[in-house]
Amino acid sequence: MIKLIFPLFSFFIIVAYSTNSHAEVVIKNYFAKDYKTAKNAVNRMRFESKSTKLGFITTDFDGFAKNFTLSYNLNKNILDQIKIKIDAKSFDTSSDARNDKMNELCLESQKYPEINGTIAESVELNVKDHDLVVDFIVKDQPRKMPVKLISEKNGDHYKLTILGSFSLKDWKIPDPSIAIAKVRDQFDLIFETII
Repeated sequence: MIKLIFPLFSFFIIVAYSTNSHAEVVIKNYFAKDYKTAKNAVNRMRFESKSTKLGFITTDFDGFAKNFTLSYNLNKNILDQIKIKIDAKSFDTSSDARNDKMNELCLESQKYPEINGTIAESVELNVKDHDLVVDFIVKDQPRKMPVKLISEKNGDHYKLTILGSFSLKDWKIPDPSIAIAKVRDQFDLIFETII
């Protein structure tokens, strides 16, 4: 019965109104049951990197957050106070061994269950390209990520894409490489959502 009521990838929206600024406060919670559902979702948070085996065989891999929250204030076509909260344990790379290493070694998700990001600058939806900075808290440490935000009109809505990258070494995240497979230090972050 629950499967009939709730879709595989669902979201819940809370909208409140501020009496001072007439801005809508929007909170969206996203849940996906597995890697495939998260990968095929319209609203998704993805990271990508590469792994080189035996020094010459390079393969791409990715992962998706299955549980995250996006909140923002919306005043006409202006977004501000944009915040992202990610359940660190919800990242899924479609490999149980890789997921275990990511949770236990890299993110220590039992000790640090959330990753939080904030964009302090306002975003005008009618402007296509924005260069911004996301202030992350990862493992209780502040980290900055310069990003490109692309806003595209999509019917009555806007599709937002955020592109950025970070270094495991710079962010003091342990290298998950093993003797026969070297993981690239740079990880790319791609976040897509419909506003």
